[in-house]
Amino acid sequence: MGEVTSPECSGLTPLTKEQLCQAKKDFDHLTMRLDQLNKQLREIALNSPLCRLLLTIPGIGYLTATATINAIGRGEQFDHAREVAVWLGVTPRQYASGEKGHMSGITKRGDRYLRALYIHGARAVLRVCKRPDDPVLNWARRLVARRGKHKAIVALASRMARLAWTLIQKQEVYRAA
Repeated sequence: MGEVTSPECSGLTPLTKEQLCQAKKDFDHLTMRLDQLNKQLREIALNSPLCRLLLTIPGIGYLTATATINAIGRGEQFDHAREVAVWLGVTPRQYASGEKGHMSGITKRGDRYLRALYIHGARAVLRVCKRPDDPVLNWARRLVARRGKHKAIVALASRMARLAWTLIQKQEVYRAA
């Protein structure tokens, strides 16, 4: 930014240079504020026993863990893990008439923000995580080969949500094998 606002840079008007300097200051301030908020969020997650359980699941970070606990708490409103996935909207919509039935896209019910966090986490896990000993990740990789990347991402997000509820109920950390 210094070279743009320097006197030698004659291609910009003084007003433009001033506006660029102000934009840079605003950007630096917002970046600093974002760093502060991320540190606070990290502290909150690490001080919460339930969040610490969720952080052991691949693809779940501070943001997803705190958002999950904020949305479902201890998950007592759900009787089964599948109900969490249905509530989150990461299960296929089913149509049936008589003996015929078919499935279409996800229902997209529930908390849009939390659903997006789980889908982004699943996408990151499939792209980055290379743990050969994790049966969930191996299942997801086989699903990519059979059904395609996008369906596998949504299926993995559903599985992560069900796993999160299960870990909260059992008060256990995630173990890969």
